[in-house]
Amino acid sequence: MHIFNFKAYSLKDYKFPLFIAALCLNLIGLRIIGIVQDPVDRLYEKQIFGILVGVFVVIAVSIIDYHFIAKFFIILYIINIGLLLLVFSPIGHAYYDARRWIDIPKLGQLQPSEFSKFLIVITMAAFFNHYKDKLNRLRTDIWLAALAAVPVLLVLLEPDLSTTIVLTVTFICMAYASEIPYKIVLPTLLIMVMLVAGIMWYVMQPGEKILIKDYQIDRFIAFLHPDDPAYADLNWQQNLAVRAILHGGLFGRMFSSTILKESLNCSIIPAIESDFIFSAVAEIFGFAGCGIVLGLELFIVIKGIKIARKAPDFLGRMIAIGISSIVALQTIVNVGVSAMLLPNTGIPLPFMSSGLSALMGNSLMLGVLMNVGLQHKVKEESNGESLFYGMSLGSYKGPLY
Repeated sequence: MHIFNFKAYSLKDYKFPLFIAALCLNLIGLRIIGIVQDPVDRLYEKQIFGILVGVFVVIAVSIIDYHFIAKFFIILYIINIGLLLLVFSPIGHAYYDARRWIDIPKLGQLQPSEFSKFLIVITMAAFFNHYKDKLNRLRTDIWLAALAAVPVLLVLLEPDLSTTIVLTVTFICMAYASEIPYKIVLPTLLIMVMLVAGIMWYVMQPGEKILIKDYQIDRFIAFLHPDDPAYADLNWQQNLAVRAILHGGLFGRMFSSTILKESLNCSIIPAIESDFIFSAVAEIFGFAGCGIVLGLELFIVIKGIKIARKAPDFLGRMIAIGISSIVALQTIVNVGVSAMLLPNTGIPLPFMSSGLSALMGNSLMLGVLMNVGLQHKVKEESNGESLFYGMSLGSYKGPLY
């Protein structure tokens, strides 16, 4: 197996629209960061650097055969676990009650959970592919769920509840796409629903501090009582975000003479450049700008699903479904939190939010997704036989969809 599979590539199959959509989101996010940033933090300069490196990463990874990357799935799985464990080591960095970063001398901080999204998709897709002939066995499905649970639980312990939810639902989407029989899926889902209900009851009990931190419980309770003055101190960040969204109107304040940072509601929202960047989009570019941003995110998800449908094999389909699910779920959670439709739990908006780790993780996922699209099934007629990469159906032993 070679790193590149140029015989299977065709320039006309290169997903330029997918790349352009992600780049447009990068540039919109850069503009937002340039307006709302504190100049002392130099987030604008860091974001420019991250976008430039990200473009290089996308182009480079998009021509690397995803089969070659997935070949090292066990090593990637171990690397993923190792990075997540490092946040609990002496080089781990805590911000308030969360330990989500590791300090790298002269390079700054790295957030392993952002890379974990990419690594989990690749490794779990490879595991599904490895056991694809045994997915109708409950033992196999439990084994796959256990493999996914290890990194997910490490992310939960940081704690990073939003990423935990995204990774869990992504695994469920991949499991559904793998065509596991309903006789296994339905009982498993029922057990999961009962388990989640039990955990929610448990964490609501006084004094529980093992799985969920006190501030996370308080945020959830405050979300259930948005108008209660007793929880005003917990809801103020989301209240400001909603006010900023409403203040933007139809076309926002981008072309207003009062587009000074001090006059923006979003400028005083903590994490406005990352977890609450959608509020800044709404206030600065208005409802129209929100439509464009959500349209671009939706375009990436839809293209990802189309790539999955045309993927040359089971492995490619699983990778494309996993990446599309992560982009969709992160967008839903980020927008839902900003609009106060979900409890306050931070997660970046794909391809837009500030943060080098998030940019690199997104770039890796986009590059692999584009490579899957670059190798979609080619059907040609030759003496009544369909060909796949030059092989007749009789010589190809893989799955056909």
